[in-house]
Amino acid sequence: MEYHNTTDENILLAFKAGLSNQSDVLSSWKKGTDFCQWPGVLCSLKHKHRVTVLNLSSESLAGTITPSIGNLTFLKILDLSGNNLDGEIPSSIGRLARLQFLDLSNNSLYGDITSDLKNCTSLQGISLKSNYLTGEIPAWLGALPSLKLIYLQKNSFTGSIPTSLANLSSLSRNLSHHEST
Repeated sequence: MEYHNTTDENILLAFKAGLSNQSDVLSSWKKGTDFCQWPGVLCSLKHKHRVTVLNLSSESLAGTITPSIGNLTFLKILDLSGNNLDGEIPSSIGRLARLQFLDLSNNSLYGDITSDLKNCTSLQGISLKSNYLTGEIPAWLGALPSLKLIYLQKNSFTGSIPTSLANLSSLSRNLSHHEST
């Protein structure tokens, strides 16, 4: 009898395969083992064997964030901060309707903030600080109904800070080191 959801297991293994430097923390990530016991993974008690938290912060991971990460449909917290991840933020993260906290800070991510993140309407906190992100800070960030924390400092954004962010009364923000052009 199958004891877990192979879909989430396969998504996690695809994420692992996208990494060029896999720290020891991922050595136990093997097919057929209980992925809810894997380091950095927490699963739902209500929805058996559905991943709700992926926390691999400061694990010396290198490589890209694979688009398959957007298929972890029960994910509430994604923390990949403090690694050596590069590439663009996958647009597939926008499919994570339950996502509440996204921390991709202190990596080497580049490109624009994907507009697909506006679909993450449960998002309460987002930290993308200390990357190489470019383009303008999107105004739609201010339309996320639950957003309370946003950290975007130490990137290469252009333009001004959108007024939509300034108007959010419950928002704690740190946009310092933003250089307007």
